Amino acid sequence: MPRGVYKRDMSPEACARRSATRKEVQNRPEVKKKHKEAMNCSEVKEKLRVAREGKSYVELFGEVRAEEIRKKQSESHTGKHRSEEAKANMRHPKSEEAKANMKGHCGVYEHKLNSKEQNAKIREATRRNWQDPEFAKMMIEAQHRKPNKAEKKLDKFLQEIFLKEYQINVNAEVMTLVGKCPDFVNVNGQKKLIEMNGDWWHGPGITGRTKEEEEKQRIDLFAKEGYQTLIVWEHELEDTKILRNRIIKFNEE
Repeated sequence: MPRGVYKRDMSPEACARRSATRKEVQNRPEVKKKHKEAMNCSEVKEKLRVAREGKSYVELFGEVRAEEIRKKQSESHTGKHRSEEAKANMRHPKSEEAKANMKGHCGVYEHKLNSKEQNAKIREATRRNWQDPEFAKMMIEAQHRKPNKAEKKLDKFLQEIFLKEYQINVNAEVMTLVGKCPDFVNVNGQKKLIEMNGDWWHGPGITGRTKEEEEKQRIDLFAKEGYQTLIVWEHELEDTKILRNRIIKFNEE
C-alpha cells in the first residue's frame, strides 16, 4: 500500500464499532445541545426544506432507513386519541404556522375547498358513473361484500319455499340496477326483486325517513326499470308463517 494511503476496514465488526462510536458521540449532552441549536436556526430549516421538497423518504434516506422512519412514526401514533378539533386542523390547517409545518418532502401544502358548484358537478359525475352497470358491478365487487346474518337466513328461507327461484345478489352476482344492488333477484324470468332491510340500518335514525317512506323510495326506484319489489324487514324473520305467505303472494302476483 502506498505511503500515506489509508484503507478503511469494512468488516462487519469494524462497521459495528464505528456505529457504536457515532451513537455514543451523538448522545453526549453537549453534542445534543449544539445539534438542537443548529436545527432551530431558520436558515438551516429553510435549507433542509428546500433540499427535501418534492422528495420521498426513500429518495432521501434509502429504502431501509425510510422503512424504519415509517415504522417509528406509526408506533409513535399508536394509542393516541386526538380531539375532533385537532383532527380537523390536521386535515385543514388554519394558521399560517400550521401550513408552513406541512412543507417538506411532500412538497408545499396547498388545500382548497371545492365550491358548491364543483361539489354538485362531482356528485352528478358520480351518479352518472353508477348508472353504468359495468362500473357499478366493478365497484361493488371490489368491496367484497358478504351476506349478513339476516340475508343468509332469508336466503335459506327462500330456497325452502322456491328452490333456485331467487338468487342472492349482495355482491352483484346477478345484476346491478340503476346503480343499486338488489339483495335477491328472481332468476326464472320474472322481473321481481326482494330487499332485506335491517331494522336499524334502514330505520329513521339512519335514513331520516319513516318505514313507509323507505319502502316507497326503493320500490319506486326499481319500478322505473319495470321491476316489482318486496321489502322484507329484519324483525319479520321471527314469524316465518306470515313471511311465507307474503313471499308466496308476491311471487304469484
